[in-house]
Amino acid sequence: PRNKIVGYYSDMYKLEFAQPKFAMFKRCLARVQAEHFVGEMGWSERRAVELGAQVLRGNVESVFYRENA
Repeated sequence: PRNKIVGYYSDMYKLEFAQPKFAMFKRCLARVQAEHFVGEMGWSERRAVELGAQVLRGNVESVFYRENA
């Protein structure tokens, strides 16, 4: 489900590896969204961008920054 995906890499054991790996994840996510969701499934670009924002930020906030935690 779309609310279970977060941009995470298990081999990121040094802080300086975070930015390039996250950049790679964003590029892959953008390509999949453009080709599959917009191109093949007919989603609007706005809907695809909303999914990207949820995956890149919203899911992380809901999983790791819960107020009741």
